[in-house]
Amino acid sequence: MTALTPTGGSDVQEWATVLGSMVGGGALAEMTRAVFGRRGQRVDNVAKLEAIATGLAEKATKAADDRVAQIERAFADHKQETEEAAARRRVAAVAHAEWDQMVAAELRTLGASVPPPPPLEGVAL
Repeated sequence: MTALTPTGGSDVQEWATVLGSMVGGGALAEMTRAVFGRRGQRVDNVAKLEAIATGLAEKATKAADDRVAQIERAFADHKQETEEAAARRRVAAVAHAEWDQMVAAELRTLGASVPPPPPLEGVAL
């Protein structure tokens, strides 16, 4: 026996509607969870990828910074060695020029005809 309700339908129809709404609502809720769950998983995956990319970039940047520092140290060492070698060459050139003048003067005292020594500038040492 079904009784009529104030809406004109039967109790069975109303229960069917309510149950259908609950089932449909459950399905809708499940679909919503699935969609937002996937979005959440995507966000987690993107965050993980960003962390990996950031880590790789930081490692690459550190490696590049280390290499630049190494090259700068090597350049500074080379520059210092070059300046020290140039200073040694200047000292040697002065000593060589004095020796040249002394030998030329000694040869002249012995009666030899000796032209003046050539300049050391412009001569690759």
